[in-house]
Amino acid sequence: MALFDTLQATTEMVQVGVERSQAESIARSIAKVQGDTVTKDYMDLKLSEMELRLTNNTHKEITQFRTEVNKDITLFRNELT
Repeated sequence: MALFDTLQATTEMVQVGVERSQAESIARSIAKVQGDTVTKDYMDLKLSEMELRLTNNTHKEITQFRTEVNKDITLFRNELT
């Protein structure tokens, strides 16, 4: 994402008749909002990281569950014999 050039934007607005103080205020507001904008690449990266964490946690929980079930089955078999 290209950075917003406040000087250029102000100059262009002044050239078409916007008062300088208003043009500067508008340009600062746009720059501030753009500073809070997240790029698609950044979102993709964060979503991938989240997906990896969820996958790892899910695998860990499934492994723990299997271990518990196997212990329960072993205990049950021992009680039957």
